[in-house]
Parts: sequence; structure tokens; C-alpha cells
Amino acid sequence: DSALARMRDELTELLKAQAKASSDFQSEVKATLSALQSRREAEARSTTHGVTFEAALRDALQEQAARCHDVLEETGSTTGLVARSKVGDFVIRLGADCKAAGARIVVEAKESESYSVRNALDEIEAARKNRGCEIGLFVWPRRSAPAGVPPLERHGCDVLVVWDSDAPETDAYLHAAVSL
Repeated sequence: DSALARMRDELTELLKAQAKASSDFQSEVKATLSALQSRREAEARSTTHGVTFEAALRDALQEQAARCHDVLEETGSTTGLVARSKVGDFVIRLGADCKAAGARIVVEAKESESYSVRNALDEIEAARKNRGCEIGLFVWPRRSAPAGVPPLERHGCDVLVVWDSDAPETDAYLHAAVSL
């Protein structure tokens, strides 16, 4: 019945309550992560993974365009200059602060392992023609980029970049690609 014994009992109860709360939280986090992993695996098996990748890329490009006073247009669902062609997911129009003000960059995003560097260059050339752009940017996520492709590579007026929304360290490559 001493004060020390009562304090020990109180602390023991507090520690038990804290351990239970921590255990419940861990279970909730594990369930959420499991559901997220299952959703990502299901997206990877379906065509929705490309939509998710394009949405993340749009957000990253929009942020960069806003900082540079450029304008980002979503063009992937509209036909361009070539009849019945929707090639070219985004177009960046450079703002007045840029030395090449008014220039247009077409961006093509592909989350497909079937694209080689040659296929990517052909696709971005078609996108440049379809969107009336001088410069093309082809973006792969890390998981579907061809083995051995550098994270950033320029081929004349076209730039190939490996960028992944889940890997912040690749943001610098995307920023550099747009700057090129």
C-alpha cells in the first residue's frame, strides 16, 4: 500500500495501455500497406498503371512549369495535327521568362517494358509531328525502362529520361530533362 507501490502499478498500467495502442497501430499500418501493395500489384497487371504514372508525371511537370512560368497542357486525349493520332501526352509551352519563349515541348510517358530506345525515339518523333513541337521528351518509370539505359540522355531534339514518382532522387533527372 505504499506510495511507491501505487506509482509502480500506475506506470505498469500505462505501459500496458501504451503497448496495446502501439500494437493496434502496427496492425492498422500493416493492413493499410498490404492493401496498398495489393492495389499496386493489381494496377501493374492491368492497364491502369499507365494512367497512374501519367497522373504523377502531370503533377511533377505542372509543379515545374508553374515555377518557370511555363504552361502545361494535357493533350493525350485529343487528336493533334495528324489525323486520328493522339500521340503526345503533354505539351509544355515555354513562358516569356525563357530565352526560347513560346517554344513547345511534347512529353510522351510510357510505362511499358516493350519500348526500346529506338521505339522511344520513333514515338517521340511522331509526337513532335503530331503536336507541332520542336522538342520531344520521352519519360519511362524505372521499372519499365530498358536495361542499361542512362537516366538522362539527349538525342538531337529529343530527350529520354527515367523518372519515378516513388523515387524522389529521380526528380533531378526530370527537371534536367525539361531544362535541356
